[in-house]
Amino acid sequence: MKDEKEMCARMKKALCLALAALTLLCFVPAAAETSSPSVDTLVQDGNYTDALAAVEKIIQADPHNDEAYLLKVRIRLLALKEANQALNDMIAEDIGSVQDRYAYVETSKALYATAGFMLTIPFTPDYASSAEVNAEGGFPQNLNTGLWLSGKGGDGTAINGLFAAQGPWIYFVDPLDNFYLYKMRAGGGDKQKVLAVVAASLNVCGDWIYYRAVDENNKIYKVRTDGSENTLLCEDDCANLCVKDEWIYYENAGDDHTLYTINIDGSQRRSLGEKGTLHFLSDVYLYYSSQDEKTLSRLNIWGEAETILKKTWHIGLTQIGDRLYYTVDQKGMVIMSMNPDGSDQTEVLRVDGKAYCYAVSQGKFIFSTRSTDNEELLLCYDQLTMQDPVKLPSDSTSALCVDAAGNLYVLNADGLYLIDPIGQTVSKLE
Repeated sequence: MKDEKEMCARMKKALCLALAALTLLCFVPAAAETSSPSVDTLVQDGNYTDALAAVEKIIQADPHNDEAYLLKVRIRLLALKEANQALNDMIAEDIGSVQDRYAYVETSKALYATAGFMLTIPFTPDYASSAEVNAEGGFPQNLNTGLWLSGKGGDGTAINGLFAAQGPWIYFVDPLDNFYLYKMRAGGGDKQKVLAVVAASLNVCGDWIYYRAVDENNKIYKVRTDGSENTLLCEDDCANLCVKDEWIYYENAGDDHTLYTINIDGSQRRSLGEKGTLHFLSDVYLYYSSQDEKTLSRLNIWGEAETILKKTWHIGLTQIGDRLYYTVDQKGMVIMSMNPDGSDQTEVLRVDGKAYCYAVSQGKFIFSTRSTDNEELLLCYDQLTMQDPVKLPSDSTSALCVDAAGNLYVLNADGLYLIDPIGQTVSKLE
């Protein structure tokens, strides 16, 4: 907005200089005998109607003065520029008061387009300081989240990476609104639609949300956190992606699930040579599994790969603190943990049923499962004893997510909920 105002000021100054030159080249006696303000004074005062009338007098005195005709164009453009800026300023001020920000902006854009103009709303970051900005765009816990597009119990397409967080905000897809991209303040409040797009593999770094567009064959996009400047970065069929600093790392399903990297501006795309299902990025390592889910490896982003789990079927890989967690089948489902290099493999919990996902918050181990009698449960264990779980009030436990402050959420076909492990409550966020 500051640039727009500076541009208007420069245009006005240039126009006044042109008017001064015109006055020297074309003196109009009739105008000189009056005490009317000069054309450049009228322009400086923003009185464009009278300025145009004054230039018309110059043209009457010299009908072949091309510069005078051009000055009429310049005055009209400057008037339009300032009027458009005033309208933009009004919208930018009012946007903080409307209830449905997304609808207000989209309708305003449509009205602008009908009138042949472009709406420009100044971008305001969601973070208060650079200390809140993510170096890694997706937390391992959140990239592991998954839902069925068709809803609870359906046979639709599964999508993952449905939640991201940075500073005081969370970003998520809303199953109650076509899985479109939304944002909300951490803990609840100020819910806003960001983009009417089915998004997955959400990563947030600074001013941008990086995602794959499910309905566009999983092309990679970035969009500002206010929903502006939605930009195509890569047309590859992306299955999973992670962002760190200036680089995107992704699983290219169109190239036999080979891992690739590309700059966040869409340049310097290249293969990393390794193949597999990409889980997440942590520190300088990409963690990925073979397609048969029997080998787990990690790839240093500078190029070295190493296997950390061999000939072991595994699912649900995530990282909690400085430990990796995953589920294996040892005559029943078992949640395991180990160091990031694969050492110190330790049994965490044996599961009577199917294991979905797990998280740690406030000294509690939260675990979602489907029991042998087909009941979906959200259980809360003391992290130290892992004994006597408490059933939390939730009957659908598709995804456990965490924000930058460590608050825990569950996202399912019914919406987004905030979990209080200490108070043992689950509260829906509207």
